[in-house]
Amino acid sequence: MKETLEKINKDFDEKVERINQERAYLVKKLSMLGKYGQKKPETDEEKQELLSVLCYGSLGYCCGLEKKCMWRDSVLAVYNIDPKVFKAYKEEVGNVLLEEPIKSGGVLTPRKP
Repeated sequence: MKETLEKINKDFDEKVERINQERAYLVKKLSMLGKYGQKKPETDEEKQELLSVLCYGSLGYCCGLEKKCMWRDSVLAVYNIDPKVFKAYKEEVGNVLLEEPIKSGGVLTPRKP
């Protein structure tokens, strides 16, 4: 019985620690958004800092609008990007990405600089 209680306490403590880490992570991201709520990022460093709230650090890798995401939506709001415009750009990029493989029979080769 004592071993069982110790295991339950250990598991509980681990869960509490994970929750506290997640909370700290969310608070950090929210404070970052708050920093740019009144002022758009101007320097490359500030832009990267703001984009760091996104899963992959770039709007280009964000999910489509059919999936709810407060981080993507917040970054769009900071930059004053209409969600419909974001969706149109995402679709355009997807189409451009597929043009080359379609033309070349299914092979996508890197572009030369």
